Amino acid sequence: MPGLENAQQNQVDEIVPAMQIALVEEDIEQPIAAEYLYSQHISALVPQCPPAEATECDRECWRFTLNPISHNCFWPPKRRSPQRIASDDAEECSMWALSMYESEAQATRAYTMLAKKMKNIRKAIGDHLAVGSVTCSDGKCMPASRTGHFDFHPYVDADFVNGFQVIRALP
Repeated sequence: MPGLENAQQNQVDEIVPAMQIALVEEDIEQPIAAEYLYSQHISALVPQCPPAEATECDRECWRFTLNPISHNCFWPPKRRSPQRIASDDAEECSMWALSMYESEAQATRAYTMLAKKMKNIRKAIGDHLAVGSVTCSDGKCMPASRTGHFDFHPYVDADFVNGFQVIRALP
């Protein structure tokens, strides 16, 4: 009954004195959304790129590079080969990410398998293995596959040239 609810509220209003609520204004820093290095290419991909499963991470990882390491060693496949066509937005998103591996052994195994399929692998993706670290301020990692491969979506300010070191030539 509506009348009963109002009567109950009135009783509460009589028992409980009006409370003074002071609002405290604080300068709360709002997190700034980091911009991805290839935002102009990935922002329109559906449902989103990088996918929701991508998280900022601090981890050691391995990557195929040239020796010496240069900035183009950290170009994603789509930048290296713009003519490459993706079958869908998920694949397109992955082509704008950097391929990384969780361990040296996994990276070496993957390179050996890729070398069987790609004649010009040494020129296309490198002939050396480098190790380095990615941090939360560098970008977002996708979960690794069973082969240890994961996509890494870098932020604009990420600098990998100084963060990775060549450890050896690949077979």
